[in-house]
Amino acid sequence: ITALNNHTVGRYQCIARVPEGVVASVPAVVTLANLKDFKFDGQHVIEVDEGNTAVIACDLPESHPKAQVRYSVKQEWLEASRDNYLIMPSGNLQIVNASQEDEGTYKCAAYNPVTQEVKTSVSSERLRVRRSTAEAARIIYPPEAQTIIVTKGQSLILECVASGIPPPRVTWAKDGSSVSAYNKTRFLLSNLLIDPTSEEDSGTYSCTADNGVGEAGAAFIFYNVQVFEPPEVTKIG
Repeated sequence: ITALNNHTVGRYQCIARVPEGVVASVPAVVTLANLKDFKFDGQHVIEVDEGNTAVIACDLPESHPKAQVRYSVKQEWLEASRDNYLIMPSGNLQIVNASQEDEGTYKCAAYNPVTQEVKTSVSSERLRVRRSTAEAARIIYPPEAQTIIVTKGQSLILECVASGIPPPRVTWAKDGSSVSAYNKTRFLLSNLLIDPTSEEDSGTYSCTADNGVGEAGAAFIFYNVQVFEPPEVTKIG
């Protein structure tokens, strides 16, 4: 394809006929690189207890290929994790051990690596850090149970951010058993990293937070993880 345009985008597949039958390639989808605008969502106020982790979410606009996220932090653009700022694969910004110095307004931007176009969100998040007394642990991200589908061999990060006074301890389990017995799992602060994934990693993962205040085990969230084999070329006939 020498010149891409709206007439040449679409789904392509190579078909080869041999005496034994037909061999078909894995379908390939051709799209034009583009980056759409952010949707306006106003300004949100996020409150976090001092010493806990804050989550700043970024609803990236549609992009081909997938846009890379950047964050405006203290009048400086952050393109990769640094200090107590973690940019996650989901696009979320986690601010670890939040303090009064982290208060302020945060904005995200989307970068298309092909067109090199950058678009900045018209919405913003304002972070407030509270100094509180004892407070029971709670899960602040994700807000509800998640289903994750991943291809075998890829790395996977399951995010879990908890809050409470004192800061809670987070533990992970797979199908009811602690993940500490699995050699492939590592912890990125309170987040769980599985690298590489295999079919045996499919199952139900739970993240539980506890800080000794309130009912033990009351703060938890589930991930339903499904790992599939990558597609292969098959012979027809």
